[in-house]
Amino acid sequence: VAQLGAASDVKYQAYMLTVYSALTGKNFTEYGWGVTRAPQAVIDKLKKRLHDGMEARNKNVESAIKCVETDSLPFFFHDDNMNAEIVRELLPLHEAWSGVDLVPNNAYGLRVYRNETNLNMHLDKTESHIISSILHVDHGGNDEPWPLVIEDLHGNTNEVFLESGDMLFYESSKLFHGRPKKMNGEFYSSLFLHYYPKDW
Repeated sequence: VAQLGAASDVKYQAYMLTVYSALTGKNFTEYGWGVTRAPQAVIDKLKKRLHDGMEARNKNVESAIKCVETDSLPFFFHDDNMNAEIVRELLPLHEAWSGVDLVPNNAYGLRVYRNETNLNMHLDKTESHIISSILHVDHGGNDEPWPLVIEDLHGNTNEVFLESGDMLFYESSKLFHGRPKKMNGEFYSSLFLHYYPKDW
């Protein structure tokens, strides 16, 4: 019981430190989030990677993908070289939105959510995930809209519905965000990009 209590204390302290950092850290934009369109060439490249991976997965060609196989978790189509290229290519868009010089930290995905999955509200890493974006690649044709819920810098809760090729900028270590509503559809896939200021 003592060990369980100690583990709970550590998790609580980590949570409070994250919240404290979010509240006291610098704001870079007025609301903390915004939506734009990704360059079409980037969208096309990501959609091809996604659908090639989905086709290979359906044929059980496991060498073509790396994925987590459970009923509830999303799986991933990894392409480190492509992700590194895209995080560099989209750097100027993130700098223009945030108004600050940035250093690319990482891009990960493609993350593919499945039916009846959700994502709890959370904050991202305060060390490196400062200016971020969610680039929505594609979803099933008959899927119900699946909103991203995000709390802005003024305390308002927003539901954002992204279409294929939409890119949501957000100050990800400051704004609580997630998809608490369960997805109702075939799949929902995005690439996540993270940057931090040069003087961070």
